Amino acid sequence: MPAIFRHSRLVVGSIWVSYDGDSLGMGTPHGRAALATVSRQRSHIPALFGLLAILIAGFLIYPGRHFLTSDTQIWTVMLEHNLHPDFLGKDLLAQHPHIGLSFYDEIVNSLREVTGLSMEQVMVAHQVVFRAVLLLAAYLLGFVLCQSSLFALWMAASLQVIYFIAGPTVCVMEVEPVPRGYSLALGLLAVALVASGRKWAAAWALGTAMLFQAVVVYPMLLCMSGWTLFSREEGGILRRSRYWLPVVGMAAAVLAFSIAAQGGSGGMFEIVPEWLRNVQRMRASYNWVSLWPHSLIAMHAVLGIVAGLSYLRLRGESNEGFRWFLWGVPVVALCSIPVAWLMMERLHLMIAAQAQPARALASLYALGVVAMFSAGVLASRKGRWVECGCWLLGGYSIVFLDRTVLLSQRLAAGQAMESQWLWVPALALAGAGLLRLQPGNPKVAAGLLVLLMAAPFAIYRLQFHADVMAQDARTPEVMELAAWAETNTARDSVFLFPGFERRTEPGVFRSVARRALYVDWKGGGQVNFDIEFARVWWERWNDAGKGKFNPRRAAHFARVGIDYLVVPPSSALEGLAPLYANQSFVVYRTADVAACSAAATCGVSPAKN
Repeated sequence: MPAIFRHSRLVVGSIWVSYDGDSLGMGTPHGRAALATVSRQRSHIPALFGLLAILIAGFLIYPGRHFLTSDTQIWTVMLEHNLHPDFLGKDLLAQHPHIGLSFYDEIVNSLREVTGLSMEQVMVAHQVVFRAVLLLAAYLLGFVLCQSSLFALWMAASLQVIYFIAGPTVCVMEVEPVPRGYSLALGLLAVALVASGRKWAAAWALGTAMLFQAVVVYPMLLCMSGWTLFSREEGGILRRSRYWLPVVGMAAAVLAFSIAAQGGSGGMFEIVPEWLRNVQRMRASYNWVSLWPHSLIAMHAVLGIVAGLSYLRLRGESNEGFRWFLWGVPVVALCSIPVAWLMMERLHLMIAAQAQPARALASLYALGVVAMFSAGVLASRKGRWVECGCWLLGGYSIVFLDRTVLLSQRLAAGQAMESQWLWVPALALAGAGLLRLQPGNPKVAAGLLVLLMAAPFAIYRLQFHADVMAQDARTPEVMELAAWAETNTARDSVFLFPGFERRTEPGVFRSVARRALYVDWKGGGQVNFDIEFARVWWERWNDAGKGKFNPRRAAHFARVGIDYLVVPPSSALEGLAPLYANQSFVVYRTADVAACSAAATCGVSPAKN
C-alpha cells in the first residue's frame, strides 16, 4: 500500500509541478507562487480521496449512470457490427454508421478482444476514467486559481452534478458512456494544463480528444488558435505552432483511417433538402435554434456573459494562454447559437446538422462553473462580499441549471418564481458566509464547506427526487425477450415492434439480442448524420405505421423482409398462438400473422382496442 501511495503522489506531482524548458510557466507572481506551494507539498493523497468520493457520489447519488437508455443504443449497434459483421447486418444503423471521424469503435473493440470483457464493461470503464479526468481538470483549475485544495474540491463537486443542458440537448456530466463526454473531459483538462503552464501536455490532451469526437472541443481549438496567432509569448508564431503537432497529427490519422475504411461523408458538404429539414425539425429539433424558447436563449446568454466577465476577476491570476480560454470559450459558446441558426436555418448546411455547433454550451458551463466559484473566492479575499455573492450565485445557477431553466421560463411567462430555485441563492449566501468565516475559523469552515459540497447531491435526490438510475430501460421483460430471441432466432432475423411507437424498448432489445430492427424511433435520431439514412428511415417509419400495429399489413411486412412482429399484450391477436410472450411483449412470426389475417382467423379483440 505505501508503494501505491508513493506512485499516486508521483503521478499527481508530475501533472501539477513538473516543468520543462519548453513550457512557458505560470507567467504571473501569483501563479508561480501557486506552483511553488504545490511543489512544497509532499502529498495530495487527501485530495485524491476527496475526488474519489465525489466520483462515487456522482455514480451512486446524482447524476448517476445509464446504459442502453439513449445514445448507447446507437453506439452499441455500430460497435457490435464492426466487430462481428454477421450480426445486425440488416439494421439501418449498421448499414449507415456515423463513426467515421472517430477511433472510439477501434478502441472499444480492441479492448474487448484483448481483455475478454463485454462491451458494456469496456464502455463503462471509459466512463469512469473520463469522469475522473473531468473532475481532476476542475480540481486543477480551482487549485491553480485559488491555491486551496478544499476550495478546488468544492468546484469539482459542483461540476459533478451539472447534467442536462436544455436547447442543444447535451450534458456536461454525461450519464451514458458516449465519446462526446470523453472529449469534453479532455478539453477541460487541456485548459487546466494550460493554466498550470503545461502547454505540451495540454496539446496532447486536445490531440487525444481528436480520437473520440473532435467537434466537441472546437471552442478550445479556436482559443488555442487565437493564442497561437496573436500571443507575444515564446518568441513567435512558428515556435508557438509546435503545440499543434499532437492535435494535427491525431486528427489527420483519424481522417485518413476513416476515409480508407469507410469513405463517404453522409452528405457533409451538401445542402439539406427541404423534405429532410422537415424530418429534422420533427426528429432532432435541438438543432433548430428557432424552436428553442426565447427565455431559454436569454438564460444561456446571461450565464455566458457572466462566465465571460469572470475573466476580469481572474486575469491577474492567470498566464496569457489561460486568459484566452477564460474569455474565449464563453464568446465562442455564445456565438455558436446564432452560428447554428445561420448555418442550419438559413444556409441549410448538412455539416451544421452533423457538427451541432450549439453544443459548445457544454464547454461554457464546464469551465464557467469553476471560473465563477474561483472569482467568488478571490473576491472574498479582497473583502468584496457583494461581488463574491454574485459570483457564487452565478455558479450555483449553473449547478442547478435545470431549475434555472424553469425559472427563466416562468419569469418570461409572467408567472411566480418556483420555490425550489431558492436553493440557488441560499447556497450562494452560505458559500459567501463560509468564505468570510474561513480566515478566523479554518477548521470549522472546512467542515462546513464539506457539507456545502455534499448539499447539491442531497438536494437533487431528496428535494427534487432526481433519480436517473430509476429510468433504466433494461427492464426484466425486455431482457428476457432479448435472451429468447438470441437463442431461438437466426442472426440475420429482422424484427419490428408495432404498437410501441416512440418507446425505447426496441432499441434495448436490438443491442442486447443483437438482432436487426426494421425501423424504430430512437434510431431515427441519426437523421442529422446521413442523408441516405434519413431517407430510408423516414420511408420505413411511415411504411410501418409510425409505430402503430395493423395486423392486416403483415403480408406487406413479410415481403419487405420483417421476420418477427413484437407487440404489446394489449395488441395480442386472438386466434393465433404467439411464439413467445411475457408481461410486456408478445412475439409472432410475420408470415403466421399474414396467413391468419388473410384467412380471417385472427385479429385484435375490440375490447383491447
